[in-house]
Amino acid sequence: MRKLRALIAMFVALLLAGLASYTVYMRLQKPKPSKEPHPPVAKVEEQKKQEKPPDRFSQRIEPGFRAVPLQIESAAGSLEKIAPGDRVDVLAVTSSPETKEGHLSRLLFEGVEVMDVHIGAETGGRAGRKQTVTLKMTPQQATSLSAADPAASLRLMLRNHQDQLPVNQQPSAFSSEDGIHAYLPQSLELETLIAPGMRAITLEVTATDGVGGFFRPGDRVDVVVTCPWGNLNLQSENEPGGTATIKETHRSSKIYFENLKIVSTDRSLHWNSEQNQSVGRVTLEVTPKQAEELTVLADSKQDKNMLRLISRNKNDDQLAGTQGVELLDLLGGRVPHSKVRIYRGPLVKDQVFYRSL
Repeated sequence: MRKLRALIAMFVALLLAGLASYTVYMRLQKPKPSKEPHPPVAKVEEQKKQEKPPDRFSQRIEPGFRAVPLQIESAAGSLEKIAPGDRVDVLAVTSSPETKEGHLSRLLFEGVEVMDVHIGAETGGRAGRKQTVTLKMTPQQATSLSAADPAASLRLMLRNHQDQLPVNQQPSAFSSEDGIHAYLPQSLELETLIAPGMRAITLEVTATDGVGGFFRPGDRVDVVVTCPWGNLNLQSENEPGGTATIKETHRSSKIYFENLKIVSTDRSLHWNSEQNQSVGRVTLEVTPKQAEELTVLADSKQDKNMLRLISRNKNDDQLAGTQGVELLDLLGGRVPHSKVRIYRGPLVKDQVFYRSL
């Protein structure tokens, strides 16, 4: 029994010695704590941020391209369905320089990539909300867009990202008279303005000509000539250069030219957004003979001659064929009945006989 107890005591002693040795060994293997204190967590995060370069928007621009911000009005469409990476076509809408109350729509760019979209909060009133889209463009495209932006209302058309087909769309025009149609700008070349065998002559226009002085290329007009004339009482009928006195003075008006075409105006020769303004000059297409007659009539204004332009339907090609009217006949209630030509030596006189209405 004593031997058994001795064995158990020896076994317990050996076990305790082994545990003590293991504890000492583990303490020797544990690394010594640093004398410097641990940095705070916020400082560690700040160091990490400084080590990583910031993600700037300019880093997303490919070499050779530019990021162009473009503000889109609410009336021009919403950007809510457009996201970065989409491709859009850019349209420019302007007023027409040649059509009454008309507008032109031109396709400026095709397949432009969208880099960023920003939609502001509702501002209320007519301002609506501010919408800005940033497009990736070449320097040449960016320069062209900067020139068009102040004068045009820009619109975007969203297209399929994989659609690479060119549009090849000609400019379209809209006017209250003609509706939607292809826009063909007026050529300023003389070979297109003037038909072969015809001539162009420019006349001044007053605010009482036509419809408030408003004319456009392609309109048709008649020219009314008003001039004074009088009967002379010759002191010596057969001597050239003899003196004479005015016996009576008359004023008559007559449609002298009909259905003349206006080929241009002083406003159609340059860009003008104010379409409902009267013009100062019109250029008519006439025959050489008509050009001579119009010239002598227009150059006689200093002698109180007057030219008036009256508008007519451009589809009306019927000639009026009127005889003209005199102021005395109009106020006196009489009309010409017959006319006799009287010859007295070198002098020729037309004697008109009238009858009452």
